[in-house]
Amino acid sequence: MVSFAASVAASYLLFAKHGLPYYGIRTIAVVSKDFEQVKKTASEIFTIIAPVGLLVSVIYIFFVKAGFHGSNVELLLLSGMHLPFAGLDADWFHRGMDGYKYAALRAVFCRTSGTIAVFLLLRKSLDYPIYAAILSLTLAGVYFVSFIHLKLRMSFNFSNLELKRHIPGFASAAMMNLVLGFYAQVDILMLGYLSDNRSIGLYSFAVKLIKTAVPFVTAMTGVLLARAALSVAKGNDKKNTVMLRQSMKFTLFTGLPLSAALYFLAEPITSVFAGERFMPAVEIIRLMAPLILLMSISHWAGHQIFFSSGRDKIYIFAILFGIMLNVIFSFLLVPSFSYKGSAWAFLLAESMVIIFLFRAAKESVKYSLLDFDNLKYLLATVLMSFVLFYMFSAMSAVPLVKMLSMMTVGSLSYLFSLYLMKEKFISGTLLSAYKGFRKNKS
Repeated sequence: MVSFAASVAASYLLFAKHGLPYYGIRTIAVVSKDFEQVKKTASEIFTIIAPVGLLVSVIYIFFVKAGFHGSNVELLLLSGMHLPFAGLDADWFHRGMDGYKYAALRAVFCRTSGTIAVFLLLRKSLDYPIYAAILSLTLAGVYFVSFIHLKLRMSFNFSNLELKRHIPGFASAAMMNLVLGFYAQVDILMLGYLSDNRSIGLYSFAVKLIKTAVPFVTAMTGVLLARAALSVAKGNDKKNTVMLRQSMKFTLFTGLPLSAALYFLAEPITSVFAGERFMPAVEIIRLMAPLILLMSISHWAGHQIFFSSGRDKIYIFAILFGIMLNVIFSFLLVPSFSYKGSAWAFLLAESMVIIFLFRAAKESVKYSLLDFDNLKYLLATVLMSFVLFYMFSAMSAVPLVKMLSMMTVGSLSYLFSLYLMKEKFISGTLLSAYKGFRKNKS
């Protein structure tokens, strides 16, 4: 129930932000070297975005009270408490100014606080309204803290604003934000309408694991988005190609082992974090494990190739194509296979989106994705998988010990394999760490 209510609130959040994260990052990045222009641009964007969050909140309350989203009014209202604060979210500013370290620390702090609150306050299954409130207030905290940090860095200037110049860019970015957000929720929404609460609970747990891992894989893409937009604006194709190669290597370096690890760790992770009642979710976690890599690759192609260069329409069309496929596959599969049908619908739709994006990006990518370093990541993942399979079969420890042991040994075997293959990123990192240790020791 909480997942469904959160999905409904998230759909309104798309309208509250109407493309702000994407448009703001790109626009601020282009003027980031001129602080007066940064202040002017940030003031214009806030003038547009701040009232929208309040308006969307009023609309949300009206529709919830009117019963448009079901009869659980209290849960829906709790899940939407962050909506009035959406206009304060200044994450786009910090990322556009290359402040990714702060953005990451802020998100980790707020989300860690939310997780601690869940463990301290939740005692029984009937406490789910408290869980919904914590999730919503965590988001509100992220927005508020980012705004306070922005105010410490600069003051707004609301004179001589040129709001009209932002309308075309906002419209395009809003459409992209809308379709991406709906695409992220359409599987749970379709399952909610076509199946029961138990199916939603099992499926939501699996999807949450996937979506928790994906940001670690897409971190490099996010860091380089502002720089890519600046390189495109300056016509520096060579530098942009280098960044594309770097972010793809990082995507494969992290995405391949995480997908494989989740497949083998599905059972102990479910046992530790959800309990025996959620063990049926193990099968769909394993089925959906490749989505960590697939979603990260589509994020890389969509954001760093198309959005950074202003070709938003191609990315928007690809996601609309994915939504259409997900809806069709859900109608075909969910009535017969329930949450397993949703998992297959998501996998098939995401695979088709990647094929579409790569065909459209054929002229933009000036290097082969199957270069030697990328093949090393695949080989190291295969070797790690053999290690994890042996440990899973041989170990009879309690789930927590088994999970931690497999995570530790699996990570070390993956990194050691890459080191033996003289993969540049790992070898260079270990060499730098060793030199730093020797320098400090002496």
